[in-house]
Amino acid sequence: MIEILLHYILSPILVLGVVIFVHEIGHFCIARYFGVPTPLFSIGFGPEICGRTDRYGTRWRLSLFPVGGYVSIQEKETDPLTQRVLIASAGPLANFLFSIVLMILVYAWFGAPSTPGTIVAVNINAGAFEAGIRPNDKLLSLDGKPLPHHMKEITDLINQSDSHFLSAVVDREGALLKIKIPLREIDKRNDFGQKYQKKMLGVVFAGQNLKISAIHQVNKMNTDGKEDLVRAELIRHFGKTVIINFGKGEEREDFLVYVDKNLNTGFLDPDSRFYSSLVLWDQRKSDFDSLSVGQILYQSFNIVYEGCKKTLGVLYQILVGQKKSDELGGIVSISTMAADVSQRIQDVGFFYFFKLIALLSVNIGLINLLPLPMLDGGHLAFYAVEGIRGKPPSPKVKGYIYGVGIMFIIFISVLVNFQDILKEILPRFSKFF
Repeated sequence: MIEILLHYILSPILVLGVVIFVHEIGHFCIARYFGVPTPLFSIGFGPEICGRTDRYGTRWRLSLFPVGGYVSIQEKETDPLTQRVLIASAGPLANFLFSIVLMILVYAWFGAPSTPGTIVAVNINAGAFEAGIRPNDKLLSLDGKPLPHHMKEITDLINQSDSHFLSAVVDREGALLKIKIPLREIDKRNDFGQKYQKKMLGVVFAGQNLKISAIHQVNKMNTDGKEDLVRAELIRHFGKTVIINFGKGEEREDFLVYVDKNLNTGFLDPDSRFYSSLVLWDQRKSDFDSLSVGQILYQSFNIVYEGCKKTLGVLYQILVGQKKSDELGGIVSISTMAADVSQRIQDVGFFYFFKLIALLSVNIGLINLLPLPMLDGGHLAFYAVEGIRGKPPSPKVKGYIYGVGIMFIIFISVLVNFQDILKEILPRFSKFF
């Protein structure tokens, strides 16, 4: 019960609280700069638990339900348009700036995660399996070069090769093997659903564990949606290799994995945080590499770029029908991610916890820029119309747009969170019913 309280309630509240506080403080600071009255800044919703009023007349309060928050800004339509645009933009921009600054500090303190050379899964339809690569092999070099420490560098090395083969040196239980691995080109989709070809070795390096809810087959046995069956089959194959079908949609592939009994004792304990995960790697062995100042700045700004690109890509693919709406996540998905990451702190430290906050801050900032009523982007859209026409839309037009927009936002919120409950909550807590 304490673990559930810590990881599934307190951790999400902290993550969301920080991100939303940053967003609202952005609006607040610019409004205060222009002298616009800000009578209330609330952390959370509902009745006030405690608070104080500062010398400028702003009531700072902590409310009963500490998920979210808001700032009350008393703007007028007669205020300069540029001022109103800057106040509306300040929240999302604060989120982006916060993410950059946070990740600069995180990369400077922790460094960047290093990709271990240990292979934990091999795609049985790819070149590495054909060449004899097996789980627990350690890749030392590719194409005559030491294995890079970061996944993007490994991917670039593979895709920049002009050959259909890559020479590799592999450490297998102390014996060094020279292997020629055929490269396969497979169809992939970028963030906006456009197809492209990517060269692949067909291996998965040590890193995160696999959720057994995403394992669709074990040794060709259908286990889709049957977590207990997946767990039973993996327990039955302790100390052996099995073929699992894993992934989403077009990304589903057959992989050979080794089920290590020592790493997966969590399967035997329903209260273990690893009860629903296939552990392929001891994350306590994770390592971090220090970065140069240039690398820190690049990686930190890239967090914002990649976060925006992926979020816009998912929204675009849903609109054109390439993805289903269950790709979207609401408060439940955010809570689940926060819980999962907070559980990893004791293994890999706070790096991924801080990175989640940074990514969520980017996501909140971008979503708020969408041109929907009640969001900052909706206000900016109205201001754009005002700037073009020389006067704001009539109250009647605004009323219609707000009405339709609010209904749409309510519909999406209900849909997304209902799907979250079906995907995340019921499977995790079904053992209690």
